[in-house]
Amino acid sequence: MKARTLVQVLAPIILLSKIFGMQPYIVRKKRLRVSLIRLIYTTACLSIYLWHVYLSLRRANNVGKMSSMMVKSFGWTLLIFVIVLTGRDVFAKILQASDKLVKVDMTLARFRQKDLLECNYQHRRYLLVLILINGVYNLISEIFVKLTGRHGAVDFFVNFTYPRIVISVVNVKFFLLMIIIKSRFKIINDVLKDKVGFVELVETHKTLRHITNTLNSAFSLYLLLLLTQSFLMTLVDLHSTLYMILFQSFVAKFQTIFITIKNCFIYCFDLCFLTTISSNLCSEANLTRNCVLGLELDINNEKSRNQIVASVLRLMNYKLEIKACRLFVIDKAFLFTIFGGVCSYVFIMLQMDMQS
Repeated sequence: MKARTLVQVLAPIILLSKIFGMQPYIVRKKRLRVSLIRLIYTTACLSIYLWHVYLSLRRANNVGKMSSMMVKSFGWTLLIFVIVLTGRDVFAKILQASDKLVKVDMTLARFRQKDLLECNYQHRRYLLVLILINGVYNLISEIFVKLTGRHGAVDFFVNFTYPRIVISVVNVKFFLLMIIIKSRFKIINDVLKDKVGFVELVETHKTLRHITNTLNSAFSLYLLLLLTQSFLMTLVDLHSTLYMILFQSFVAKFQTIFITIKNCFIYCFDLCFLTTISSNLCSEANLTRNCVLGLELDINNEKSRNQIVASVLRLMNYKLEIKACRLFVIDKAFLFTIFGGVCSYVFIMLQMDMQS
Protein backbone atom coordinates (compact mmCIF):
# COMPACT_ATOMS: atom_id res chain seq x y z
CA MET A 1 0.00 0.00 0.00
CA LYS A 2 1.32 3.44 -0.93
CA ALA A 3 1.86 5.86 1.95
CA ARG A 4 -0.06 9.10 1.82
CA THR A 5 1.70 12.44 1.45
CA LEU A 6 1.48 15.25 3.97
CA VAL A 7 -0.95 17.18 1.79
CA GLN A 8 -3.24 14.14 1.57
CA VAL A 9 -3.12 13.62 5.34
CA LEU A 10 -3.87 17.30 5.94
CA ALA A 11 -6.68 17.41 3.34
CA PRO A 12 -9.50 17.87 5.93
CA ILE A 13 -7.56 20.69 7.62
CA ILE A 14 -6.86 22.37 4.27
CA LEU A 15 -10.56 22.14 3.41
CA LEU A 16 -11.54 23.81 6.69
CA SER A 17 -8.99 26.56 6.03
CA LYS A 18 -10.64 27.24 2.68
CA ILE A 19 -14.13 27.27 4.19
CA PHE A 20 -13.18 29.85 6.83
CA GLY A 21 -11.25 32.04 4.38
CA MET A 22 -7.73 31.35 5.62
CA GLN A 23 -6.28 30.03 2.35
CA PRO A 24 -6.56 32.57 -0.52
CA TYR A 25 -4.30 30.61 -2.89
CA ILE A 26 -4.28 27.51 -5.06
CA VAL A 27 -1.65 25.01 -6.22
CA ARG A 28 -0.95 24.88 -9.95
CA LYS A 29 1.91 22.86 -11.38
CA LYS A 30 3.36 22.49 -7.87
CA ARG A 31 3.45 26.28 -7.43
CA LEU A 32 1.32 28.42 -5.15
CA ARG A 33 -0.67 31.17 -6.81
CA VAL A 34 -3.09 33.67 -5.28
CA SER A 35 -6.68 33.08 -6.36
CA LEU A 36 -8.67 36.28 -6.92
CA ILE A 37 -11.97 34.66 -5.90
CA ARG A 38 -10.50 33.22 -2.69
CA LEU A 39 -8.74 36.51 -1.93
CA ILE A 40 -12.08 38.36 -2.17
CA TYR A 41 -13.67 35.71 0.06
CA THR A 42 -10.86 36.03 2.63
CA THR A 43 -11.15 39.82 2.61
CA ALA A 44 -14.91 39.57 3.13
CA CYS A 45 -14.50 37.15 6.07
CA LEU A 46 -11.94 39.40 7.78
CA SER A 47 -14.01 42.54 7.16
CA ILE A 48 -17.14 40.97 8.66
CA TYR A 49 -15.16 39.75 11.67
CA LEU A 50 -13.54 43.15 12.33
CA TRP A 51 -16.86 44.98 11.94
CA HIS A 52 -18.62 42.74 14.46
CA VAL A 53 -15.71 43.07 16.91
CA TYR A 54 -15.98 46.84 16.64
CA LEU A 55 -19.74 46.75 17.27
CA SER A 56 -19.31 44.45 20.27
CA LEU A 57 -16.74 46.77 21.85
CA ARG A 58 -19.08 49.71 21.40
CA ARG A 59 -21.91 47.82 23.10
CA ALA A 60 -19.80 46.84 26.14
CA ASN A 61 -21.63 48.23 29.18
CA ASN A 62 -18.76 48.39 31.69
CA VAL A 63 -15.04 49.03 31.74
CA GLY A 64 -14.07 45.55 33.02
CA LYS A 65 -16.03 43.74 30.32
CA MET A 66 -14.71 46.07 27.62
CA SER A 67 -11.07 45.64 28.69
CA SER A 68 -11.42 41.83 28.76
CA MET A 69 -13.02 41.81 25.32
CA MET A 70 -10.31 44.13 23.96
CA VAL A 71 -7.51 41.83 25.15
CA LYS A 72 -9.24 38.73 23.78
CA SER A 73 -10.29 40.32 20.48
CA PHE A 74 -6.87 41.90 19.93
CA GLY A 75 -5.14 38.53 20.50
CA TRP A 76 -7.51 36.66 18.19
CA THR A 77 -7.33 39.33 15.49
CA LEU A 78 -3.53 39.38 15.58
CA LEU A 79 -3.39 35.58 15.32
CA ILE A 80 -5.85 35.52 12.41
CA PHE A 81 -3.88 38.14 10.47
CA VAL A 82 -0.65 36.22 11.10
CA ILE A 83 -2.34 33.04 9.84
CA VAL A 84 -3.41 34.78 6.63
CA LEU A 85 -0.16 36.66 6.01
CA THR A 86 2.13 33.70 6.72
CA GLY A 87 -0.23 31.10 5.25
CA ARG A 88 1.41 31.08 1.82
CA ASP A 89 4.88 30.54 3.27
CA VAL A 90 3.57 27.84 5.61
CA PHE A 91 1.81 25.93 2.84
CA ALA A 92 4.84 26.25 0.53
CA LYS A 93 7.07 24.73 3.19
CA ILE A 94 4.52 21.97 3.83
CA LEU A 95 4.67 21.11 0.10
CA GLN A 96 8.48 20.99 0.27
CA ALA A 97 8.34 18.86 3.41
CA SER A 98 5.81 16.55 1.74
CA ASP A 99 8.17 15.84 -1.17
CA LYS A 100 11.08 15.13 1.18
CA LEU A 101 8.93 12.97 3.43
CA VAL A 102 7.97 10.78 0.47
CA LYS A 103 11.67 9.97 -0.01
CA VAL A 104 12.04 9.35 3.72
CA ASP A 105 9.12 6.93 3.64
CA MET A 106 10.59 5.10 0.66
CA THR A 107 13.78 4.53 2.65
CA LEU A 108 11.98 3.47 5.83
CA ALA A 109 9.62 1.16 3.92
CA ARG A 110 12.58 -1.05 3.01
CA PHE A 111 13.15 -1.73 6.71
CA ARG A 112 9.78 -1.40 8.46
CA GLN A 113 6.98 -1.17 5.90
CA LYS A 114 4.43 -2.62 8.34
CA ASP A 115 5.30 -0.01 11.01
CA LEU A 116 5.09 2.77 8.44
CA LEU A 117 1.62 1.72 7.32
CA GLU A 118 0.52 1.44 10.94
CA CYS A 119 1.73 5.01 11.48
CA ASN A 120 -0.44 6.21 8.59
CA TYR A 121 -3.52 4.63 10.19
CA GLN A 122 -2.61 6.19 13.54
CA HIS A 123 -2.33 9.62 11.93
CA ARG A 124 -5.93 9.38 10.78
CA ARG A 125 -7.04 8.54 14.30
CA TYR A 126 -4.96 11.39 15.71
CA LEU A 127 -6.52 13.77 13.20
CA LEU A 128 -10.03 12.66 14.19
CA VAL A 129 -9.30 13.00 17.92
CA LEU A 130 -7.69 16.42 17.52
CA ILE A 131 -10.58 17.71 15.44
CA LEU A 132 -13.07 16.39 17.99
CA ILE A 133 -11.24 17.94 20.95
CA ASN A 134 -10.42 21.29 19.35
CA GLY A 135 -13.37 21.74 17.04
CA VAL A 136 -16.36 19.97 18.56
CA TYR A 137 -15.56 20.95 22.15
CA ASN A 138 -15.16 24.58 21.16
CA LEU A 139 -18.37 24.51 19.15
CA ILE A 140 -20.48 22.79 21.81
CA SER A 141 -19.19 24.98 24.63
CA GLU A 142 -19.75 28.15 22.61
CA ILE A 143 -23.29 27.06 21.68
CA PHE A 144 -24.03 26.45 25.38
CA VAL A 145 -22.74 29.92 26.23
CA LYS A 146 -24.86 31.38 23.44
CA LEU A 147 -28.02 29.65 24.67
CA THR A 148 -27.48 30.96 28.21
CA GLY A 149 -26.30 34.44 27.16
CA ARG A 150 -27.68 37.59 25.59
CA HIS A 151 -25.65 37.66 22.36
CA GLY A 152 -27.28 37.49 18.95
CA ALA A 153 -26.62 34.32 16.97
CA VAL A 154 -24.68 36.03 14.16
CA ASP A 155 -22.74 38.30 16.51
CA PHE A 156 -21.78 35.41 18.75
CA PHE A 157 -20.59 33.20 15.89
CA VAL A 158 -18.49 35.94 14.29
CA ASN A 159 -17.02 37.31 17.55
CA PHE A 160 -16.30 34.08 19.43
CA THR A 161 -16.86 30.86 17.47
CA TYR A 162 -15.21 31.92 14.20
CA PRO A 163 -11.78 32.94 15.65
CA ARG A 164 -11.68 29.87 17.92
CA ILE A 165 -12.31 27.51 15.01
CA VAL A 166 -9.72 29.25 12.81
CA ILE A 167 -7.05 29.04 15.53
CA SER A 168 -8.00 25.44 16.34
CA VAL A 169 -7.57 24.45 12.67
CA VAL A 170 -4.02 25.81 12.62
CA ASN A 171 -3.24 24.16 15.97
CA VAL A 172 -4.42 20.78 14.69
CA LYS A 173 -2.31 21.24 11.55
CA PHE A 174 0.86 21.89 13.57
CA PHE A 175 0.12 19.12 16.09
CA LEU A 176 -0.41 16.55 13.34
CA LEU A 177 2.77 17.56 11.49
CA MET A 178 4.81 17.06 14.65
CA ILE A 179 3.15 13.69 15.32
CA ILE A 180 3.93 12.50 11.78
CA ILE A 181 7.60 13.47 12.02
CA LYS A 182 7.94 11.94 15.50
CA SER A 183 6.66 8.60 14.20
CA ARG A 184 9.41 8.58 11.54
CA PHE A 185 12.10 9.28 14.13
CA LYS A 186 10.74 6.39 16.21
CA ILE A 187 10.98 3.99 13.26
CA ILE A 188 14.60 5.06 12.68
CA ASN A 189 15.48 4.38 16.31
CA ASP A 190 13.76 0.97 16.24
CA VAL A 191 15.62 -0.06 13.08
CA LEU A 192 18.97 1.15 14.46
CA LYS A 193 18.46 -1.11 17.47
CA ASP A 194 18.43 -4.01 15.00
CA LYS A 195 21.85 -2.80 13.78
CA VAL A 196 20.95 -2.62 10.07
CA GLY A 197 20.95 0.16 7.45
CA PHE A 198 23.17 2.48 9.45
CA VAL A 199 24.35 4.83 6.65
CA GLU A 200 20.90 5.25 5.05
CA LEU A 201 19.18 5.82 8.38
CA VAL A 202 21.63 8.50 9.50
CA GLU A 203 21.03 10.39 6.25
CA THR A 204 17.28 9.93 6.67
CA HIS A 205 17.57 11.28 10.22
CA LYS A 206 19.35 14.35 8.85
CA THR A 207 16.54 14.89 6.32
CA LEU A 208 13.90 14.64 9.04
CA ARG A 209 15.78 17.19 11.16
CA HIS A 210 15.80 19.57 8.21
CA ILE A 211 12.05 19.04 7.67
CA THR A 212 11.38 19.73 11.35
CA ASN A 213 13.43 22.94 11.33
CA THR A 214 11.72 24.10 8.14
CA LEU A 215 8.23 23.61 9.57
CA ASN A 216 9.28 25.11 12.89
CA SER A 217 10.47 28.29 11.15
CA ALA A 218 7.19 28.47 9.19
CA PHE A 219 5.05 28.33 12.35
CA SER A 220 7.51 30.23 14.56
CA LEU A 221 5.73 33.61 14.72
CA TYR A 222 2.33 31.96 15.13
CA LEU A 223 3.61 29.83 18.02
CA LEU A 224 5.04 32.89 19.76
CA LEU A 225 1.74 34.78 19.55
CA LEU A 226 -0.30 31.69 20.48
CA LEU A 227 1.77 31.07 23.62
CA THR A 228 1.62 34.75 24.58
CA GLN A 229 -2.14 34.94 24.16
CA SER A 230 -2.72 31.64 25.97
CA PHE A 231 -0.60 32.84 28.89
CA LEU A 232 -2.38 36.21 29.16
CA MET A 233 -5.90 34.83 28.73
CA THR A 234 -5.30 31.98 31.20
CA LEU A 235 -4.09 34.58 33.69
CA VAL A 236 -7.09 36.88 33.12
CA ASP A 237 -9.74 34.13 33.17
CA LEU A 238 -8.26 32.29 36.16
CA HIS A 239 -8.11 35.53 38.15
CA SER A 240 -11.69 36.37 37.19
CA THR A 241 -12.86 32.89 38.24
CA LEU A 242 -11.20 32.99 41.65
CA TYR A 243 -12.28 36.58 42.25
CA MET A 244 -15.97 35.74 41.63
CA ILE A 245 -15.77 32.60 43.79
CA LEU A 246 -13.99 34.28 46.72
CA PHE A 247 -15.46 37.78 46.73
CA GLN A 248 -18.83 37.50 44.96
CA SER A 249 -21.87 35.25 44.90
CA PHE A 250 -21.14 31.92 43.21
CA VAL A 251 -24.81 31.32 42.31
CA ALA A 252 -25.28 34.79 40.81
CA LYS A 253 -22.12 34.52 38.74
CA PHE A 254 -22.47 30.84 37.79
CA GLN A 255 -22.77 31.49 34.05
CA THR A 256 -19.73 33.77 33.96
CA ILE A 257 -17.71 31.32 36.07
CA PHE A 258 -18.59 28.51 33.68
CA ILE A 259 -17.39 30.59 30.72
CA THR A 260 -14.06 31.50 32.35
CA ILE A 261 -13.40 27.90 33.46
CA LYS A 262 -14.20 26.70 29.95
CA ASN A 263 -11.78 29.25 28.50
CA CYS A 264 -9.04 28.21 30.94
CA PHE A 265 -9.49 24.57 29.93
CA ILE A 266 -9.11 25.42 26.23
CA TYR A 267 -5.98 27.52 26.76
CA CYS A 268 -4.43 24.94 29.11
CA PHE A 269 -5.11 22.14 26.64
CA ASP A 270 -3.37 24.06 23.85
CA LEU A 271 -0.39 24.79 26.09
CA CYS A 272 -0.10 21.23 27.41
CA PHE A 273 -0.50 19.51 24.06
CA LEU A 274 1.84 21.90 22.23
CA THR A 275 4.63 21.59 24.77
CA THR A 276 4.16 17.82 25.18
CA ILE A 277 4.20 16.94 21.49
CA SER A 278 7.16 19.27 20.84
CA SER A 279 9.09 17.80 23.76
CA ASN A 280 8.32 14.19 22.72
CA LEU A 281 9.39 14.88 19.14
CA CYS A 282 12.73 16.35 20.21
CA SER A 283 13.32 13.55 22.72
CA GLU A 284 12.72 10.90 20.03
CA ALA A 285 15.00 12.70 17.56
CA ASN A 286 17.79 13.19 20.10
CA LEU A 287 17.50 9.56 21.24
CA THR A 288 19.05 8.46 17.95
CA ARG A 289 22.57 9.27 19.14
CA ASN A 290 22.12 6.80 22.01
CA CYS A 291 21.03 4.15 19.51
CA VAL A 292 24.10 4.85 17.39
CA LEU A 293 26.34 4.64 20.45
CA GLY A 294 24.92 1.17 21.06
CA LEU A 295 26.22 -0.13 17.75
CA GLU A 296 29.20 -2.49 17.84
CA LEU A 297 32.38 -1.24 16.16
CA ASP A 298 34.30 -3.53 13.87
CA ILE A 299 37.87 -2.43 14.53
CA ASN A 300 39.05 -4.29 11.42
CA ASN A 301 36.65 -2.35 9.13
CA GLU A 302 38.10 1.14 9.07
CA LYS A 303 35.44 2.60 6.74
CA SER A 304 32.51 1.40 8.87
CA ARG A 305 34.25 2.48 12.05
CA ASN A 306 34.89 5.99 10.73
CA GLN A 307 31.27 6.34 9.57
CA ILE A 308 29.90 5.46 13.00
CA VAL A 309 32.33 7.74 14.83
CA ALA A 310 31.63 10.67 12.48
CA SER A 311 27.85 10.18 12.79
CA VAL A 312 28.03 10.03 16.58
CA LEU A 313 30.04 13.25 16.68
CA ARG A 314 27.53 15.03 14.40
CA LEU A 315 24.55 13.82 16.43
CA MET A 316 26.19 14.79 19.73
CA ASN A 317 26.90 18.31 18.46
CA TYR A 318 23.33 18.79 17.21
CA LYS A 319 20.30 18.88 19.47
CA LEU A 320 16.87 19.25 17.90
CA GLU A 321 14.66 21.86 19.60
CA ILE A 322 11.30 23.43 18.75
CA LYS A 323 11.54 27.18 19.30
CA ALA A 324 9.29 30.24 19.01
CA CYS A 325 11.18 32.87 16.97
CA ARG A 326 14.39 31.54 18.57
CA LEU A 327 13.40 33.24 21.84
CA PHE A 328 12.73 30.14 23.93
CA VAL A 329 12.45 26.37 23.61
CA ILE A 330 8.96 24.86 23.64
CA ASP A 331 9.20 21.84 25.93
CA LYS A 332 7.75 20.48 29.16
CA ALA A 333 10.03 22.67 31.28
CA PHE A 334 8.58 25.71 29.52
CA LEU A 335 5.06 24.50 30.41
CA PHE A 336 5.93 24.50 34.13
CA THR A 337 7.43 27.98 33.71
CA ILE A 338 4.16 29.27 32.21
CA PHE A 339 1.96 27.72 34.90
CA GLY A 340 4.32 28.98 37.61
CA GLY A 341 4.11 32.49 36.20
CA VAL A 342 0.30 32.33 35.95
CA CYS A 343 -0.07 31.16 39.58
CA SER A 344 2.34 33.81 40.87
CA TYR A 345 0.56 36.67 39.11
CA VAL A 346 -2.88 35.39 40.11
CA PHE A 347 -1.92 35.33 43.81
CA ILE A 348 -0.48 38.84 43.56
CA MET A 349 -3.63 40.14 41.87
CA LEU A 350 -5.88 38.48 44.48
CA GLN A 351 -3.84 40.04 47.30
CA MET A 352 -4.28 43.45 45.67
CA ASP A 353 -8.05 42.79 45.41
CA MET A 354 -8.19 41.92 49.13
CA GLN A 355 -6.36 45.12 50.09
CA SER A 356 -8.64 47.26 47.96
